[in-house]
Amino acid sequence: MVLTRSRPAEEVVAVVGEDNLRLGDAADADRLEAALAGIDHVAFCAGGLLPAASERDPELDRELTLGPVLAVLAALRDRPEVTLTYLSSGGTVYGEPERLPVRESDPTAPTSTYGSLHLACEREIERARRDDGLRSSISSLTAARERSSPSCTGSRGRKPSTSTATARRSATTSTPPTSPARWSP
Repeated sequence: MVLTRSRPAEEVVAVVGEDNLRLGDAADADRLEAALAGIDHVAFCAGGLLPAASERDPELDRELTLGPVLAVLAALRDRPEVTLTYLSSGGTVYGEPERLPVRESDPTAPTSTYGSLHLACEREIERARRDDGLRSSISSLTAARERSSPSCTGSRGRKPSTSTATARRSATTSTPPTSPARWSP
């Protein structure tokens, strides 16, 4: 099941299947509830604006990025059987890194609105994990796609509680990535 704000390219629709495609915003509670029916794993790869646009209109980007994350977290609060994988922004949460390649265990220090917003999303997920028992992992897919080094891939130093490969049925809140993420052991 894919919930996305806009229709993806036909090649993606062919892979996902028309019956598994839902158009709508994850911040819309009714659309989200319908998309989560029967789901045991959510791969959240939705985002708001691109970095330059985020700097120009940070409030709009906050609404487009953080709003859906908060809605999904609220919906998952009553679904302890559902696991969340959040695909975050790989490089922007680190700011000006001290070394390259950046490791997911490196400290975060965003220098942009875009990076700060994605880090805020990660912190909300960590809060839900701590306070609500959410089973989740956070992965920087950008780093996984840009570099082949195992030190740049994975779940930001956190083991996922389940693999998307073992999930019986998954919901994706955007179009699926074109290259697979690799998980660190």
